[in-house]
Amino acid sequence: MEILARGIARAHSLIHLDLRSTAMRTEAADSLFRALCENKSLVCLSLGNVRGQHRNLLAGRAMAGIEKYLRSSVLLTFLDLKGAGVGNEGALHVLNGLLGNRSVKALNLCMNNINGAGSSIIIDMMVKSLLKRLDVSQNALGNEFVTELHTRMEKLQFMLTHLSLASCGFINSLKKLLAPLKSGIFLEKVDLSGANFEEAELTSITSFISGYSALKSFSLADCHLGDRGAVCVATGLSESCTIEHLNLSRNRITNVGIMALTDKLSSLTTINITALDLSYNWIEVSTQINVRTREECD
Repeated sequence: MEILARGIARAHSLIHLDLRSTAMRTEAADSLFRALCENKSLVCLSLGNVRGQHRNLLAGRAMAGIEKYLRSSVLLTFLDLKGAGVGNEGALHVLNGLLGNRSVKALNLCMNNINGAGSSIIIDMMVKSLLKRLDVSQNALGNEFVTELHTRMEKLQFMLTHLSLASCGFINSLKKLLAPLKSGIFLEKVDLSGANFEEAELTSITSFISGYSALKSFSLADCHLGDRGAVCVATGLSESCTIEHLNLSRNRITNVGIMALTDKLSSLTTINITALDLSYNWIEVSTQINVRTREECD
C-alpha cells in the first residue's frame, strides 16, 4: 500500500479510485489517507466492500484519516464506505469531515454497524452537510432513529435528493418517520424497503405521496403492506403526478390491492409512472391489469 500511496500522491490526473475489497486495514489506510491529502484531483473514492466480501475494515485511526482527508479535499464528490465496519465512532469521523467539506455530494454508509445510538450522527449528516445523496441502509438504526428524527422535526431542513433507509429495523413507526421527511423539500428518491409497518398507520402513505411534490421514486418493498397498504398507495397516486418509479414488491398484495392500484392508474389524466415493481406478490394469473398508456391519456 505504501508504494501505491506514493503513486496516488503524485497522480494529479487521477479522478476515480476504486479500492473496494482489498483487505485494507488501519496501517494501510493511514498511508493511503496521507497520500490522498496530497492529491487534489480525486472526484470518486470507493473504499467499501463488494457484496459478500467484507475485506476492508476501517476503524480507529483509519477513520480519523478519512476525517482529515475530507477536510482537505476540494473536488471529491462521491465517497463509498459500504460494509467497511465504520460503526458509530467512524460515522462521527465522517460527519466531522463533512462539516469541513463543501464538495462531497454522495455518501454510501450501507451495512456499517451503525445502530440507534448513532442516530443523531446520521441526522446531522442529513441536516448539516451539503450531501445530496445518502445511503445508510442495512444499519440497525431502529425506532431510536425515528424518534430522534421526529423530535427534531421542527428544525429539520436538508438538501438531500436521494435517501435510502432500507432495512434499518423500523417497526410500527411509519407516521413518525414520514412526517419529518417532508422537511426535505428536494427529496426525489426515498427507499424505506424492509420496514415493518402496522395496518393502522398505512394511511400516512396516502398523505406523503399526495402532498409531496418533489417525489419521483418511492420504494416500500417488503413492508408488509398487504391490500390495505396498496389501496393507500393507490389513493395517494390519484393525487400525485410526480412519481415515476414505485416499488411494492414482496408485500403480500393480492388481486384486491392490484385492482385498486390499476383502477387508480387507469383513471389518471396524467400518468408519469415508468417503472412499477409488483414482483413476489400474491397475484393470480387470471387478474386483468388494465393501465392506459401515456398516449391514451393525452
